This record gives sequence, C-alpha cells and structure tokens, in this order.
Amino acid sequence: NVNAGTTLGGIVALGAEYEYADYSSSSLEDIDGYELGGQASINEFMEGVHTFRVGMEARVAPQFSVRAGYNYSSAIYSDDAYSALSSYRTSTDFNNVKSRNTFTMGLGYRGSVVYADLAYKCDMYKSDFYAFDDIDLSATKVDNNRHQVVFTLGARF
Repeated sequence: NVNAGTTLGGIVALGAEYEYADYSSSSLEDIDGYELGGQASINEFMEGVHTFRVGMEARVAPQFSVRAGYNYSSAIYSDDAYSALSSYRTSTDFNNVKSRNTFTMGLGYRGSVVYADLAYKCDMYKSDFYAFDDIDLSATKVDNNRHQVVFTLGARF
C-alpha cells in the first residue's frame, strides 16, 4: 500500500493511494492447519487485485466543503473463473465480477454544534453471471450500475 497527500493553501486537500492484494496466494485451512478442498481453484482462478484511489476536498467557505473522488479496482477472479471457487456454498449461482469504477462527490457543512454531509456514489462494473455450477453453460453478461445518495446529520455536545 502506497499513498500520498497534501494540502494547498489550507483550502484544498489532495490524496492518492495504490494498494495491491494477492488473493491468488490465499489458502483454505481448518483450525488445525490442514488444507481444505478448493485450493487448486484458488491458485488457478483468483488474481492479485490492484486498487487505485484519488480524491480532493476543497473548503469553499469557512463552514462548507466540496469533495470528489475516484476508485478503480481490478477483478479478483480471472476471466475464465466459474463457481468451482465456491465449493463451500450451498447456492448454485456464481457472479464473476470484473474491474470496478467508483465515482463519488459530496457537500459538507461543519458548524459549531451541527454538521451535515450529503454524498453521491456511483459504482459501475461488468460481470459474468452463471446460474448453475456447470462450466459448459455460458455466462449471462451483466452491466451493473449502482447509485447511492447518503445524508448524514450530527451534533457535537
């Protein structure tokens, strides 16, 4: 994990971060350290995930701030992965999620007693959906778009 941040003139904060997680080296073991089934599927189908984040926040007035951010995460599963990875689940479906792009923006108010925050988040990613655990069945291509609006209101006392 590597990150950097700075402020400009005490008004603008900038930040960037890169993170790598190697899921292909994960292991399934019981409490005594014995390997559980499915390890070959982890080694074959799981990948290292690259995550990159950038963001900024600017104070536009003494009590008001605006912010924006972007997050990219690469896929955790290889393109040819299917539900053999989920050998400990009872469901038959599997969703192979591809890389994800997330955009955020928000407005904040900070008073002496009351504070409020309004944020918007948009996640966009593609996935291959397998309805049943069968490698010979073709996947359904799915475009996923999720929009969220979050409002927080608080008080200091």
